[in-house]
Amino acid sequence: MPASRHPAVRSLRALWVLAQRERFAQLLLVALGLFFVSGVVVYVMEQQGDEPLITSIGEGLWYSIVTMASVGYGDYTPKTPLGRIYGGFLIFAGVTLFSFMSATIASILVAKRIREGRGLQAIKFKNHILVCGWNAHAERILQGIVLA
Repeated sequence: MPASRHPAVRSLRALWVLAQRERFAQLLLVALGLFFVSGVVVYVMEQQGDEPLITSIGEGLWYSIVTMASVGYGDYTPKTPLGRIYGGFLIFAGVTLFSFMSATIASILVAKRIREGRGLQAIKFKNHILVCGWNAHAERILQGIVLA
């Protein structure tokens, strides 16, 4: 079976389509942009002080992702007042962005589960007839289909 037909790949593609509708990609790009910009900004800010703990852009990026995803490990901390203020902003922005991203993912999965529960998922049958809207004439219509 080709990888593109594997059920897991199809499910991931379907989730990605739903995520695009919910603007998850935009949230992810904002988070990545904030991560990269903040890593450089905090590095530059800390170079203005005496004996900075963040001595490279790599350390700035590490500080940025750890601060955005939690409140940090404490291995790299800004020493300048401006760096600390920026760190506070980064904590708030990171918590907010990650909350929106996790809420979006949860919303997509819940909506998918609700659709499946209501029988609204994709139908994969072939050579079948689907009759929608049962009413008083439906039995005659079915007999006509069966006899045809």
